[in-house]
Formats: sequence, C-alpha cells, structure tokens
Amino acid sequence: MESAHAVRSSLYPADWESDFTDGEGRFLHDFSYAGYRNGEAVPPETGALPILDAVVDFGADNTGASDSTPAIQAAIQAAQTGGGGIVYFPAGTYRCDGLLTIGASNIILRGAGEDATFVYFTSVPAASGTGHITFNGSVVRSQETPLAEDGENRSFTVRVADASPFAVGDDIAVGWVITEEFIAEHGMTGTWVVFSGQWKPFFRREIVAIDTGVSPHVITLDVPLRYAAKLRDGASIRLEQGYLEGCGVEAMAL
Repeated sequence: MESAHAVRSSLYPADWESDFTDGEGRFLHDFSYAGYRNGEAVPPETGALPILDAVVDFGADNTGASDSTPAIQAAIQAAQTGGGGIVYFPAGTYRCDGLLTIGASNIILRGAGEDATFVYFTSVPAASGTGHITFNGSVVRSQETPLAEDGENRSFTVRVADASPFAVGDDIAVGWVITEEFIAEHGMTGTWVVFSGQWKPFFRREIVAIDTGVSPHVITLDVPLRYAAKLRDGASIRLEQGYLEGCGVEAMAL
C-alpha cells in the first residue's frame, strides 16, 4: 500500500543525500535511524506476553476521580516480576498524581486507543530532566577508552589505540568532558555551569565492526555521530550494559 504521507520534508533540497553539504558547510542530519531498532525492523508481535488489566486486576480508577498511580505501578511491578507483560488500560481517564517507573525489559503500557484511553499527570517532577513515565534500566558503564583521534561529525567510526576491550554487538556511550572550551564554543560561558568539568555521554551506539589491523584501531558504529567528539574535551567511549529492550507505550493519549 502506498504511503499517504510524504517520506521526506519539503524543506530538504531535491538533491539531498545523507552526506549533503551546501556551499557554506551547512547540512541536515540523516534521521532515518529513528524508530524501533533504527527503523530497520518491525516491532515484534506481543501475543506471548501476559496482559495485566490495570482496572480489573489492580483497581486503577478509569473515571479520573482518584489517583491511579499506585495501582498502575503495582501492575507494572507484577509484569516485571513475571518477566514481562502488557499493562492494559481499558477505555477511560486515568489521573496520576505521581510518577510511573519501568525498570525491566519487555514491559508495554497499552491503552484502548488514543481516542479512548487518556492518562494525565497532575504533578511536576521535582528533579530536572525527570519524566512522568521513566524507563530506567540498571546501566553499568566500564572504564573509559580515550579516542585516539577526533570523531568527526556524521562519521560512523571512532578510533582508539586499543579496541580489545570491545566486541561487535557491544553497546557503548560516546562522550566527553564539558570543558570551558566546549562551553565557550556554544556561547554559553557563565550559563552552562551545572555539568562543567564532568564527563557526559552524548551518544549511545552499538558496535557493528572492529578493525584492529590498522593503527589506531577503528570501531564502526550503527548510527553516525551527530556532533564532533574532540580530543580537546577528553572524548572517549565506554562499554555499557543493562539497557532495557522491548518496552513501549501505545494506543493511549498522555
């Protein structure tokens, strides 16, 4: 069936390709990697997962009259304890005065449709950057391996002196220190102060190839960098383990 919507923005030049750059060095990022497994796979069927009804099984109020946070969180916890599941929200309105946290893989929050199930949150999270629904795995990060060369913007590769700690299929974080030079480069001196001097992950990627036959070793990533990773800022990569997978929110309005 032919798509009814445009597959590319009309603002993009007609000759746009992923490596397109205009005469002034400007470019548009390639976001074709967005979506489930980089947009390269269809989400799997979830028929094997048990369904936990937030109303029938856990007493959530779908009239919106009372706080449903404890009941919904209990349903989520039961799904996690069982190794995964679908927390189902029958049609109605759900009031959440608190926050919902998912801490395991294969947990799906599913409504009866975006025009039938409505979940609204009444509070503002106390911690900056905290969402009303948080998918929070127990990520463990290894010691850092410094880059041997600057990682170029839009590049699929990074180079390190020794790639032996890594293997194809590993999840890694690419990051660097928020230096005074980095801050000044963005015209934010005196404004960006919270994370100054701290190493922060900027990109999470999967390793798809490693070449140790050259020096420095080359690590190929599944998705290109979106910003230059500079030695000036102590750019490095770190092995990460503990990501959640198979989670989602569907068929509801938030």
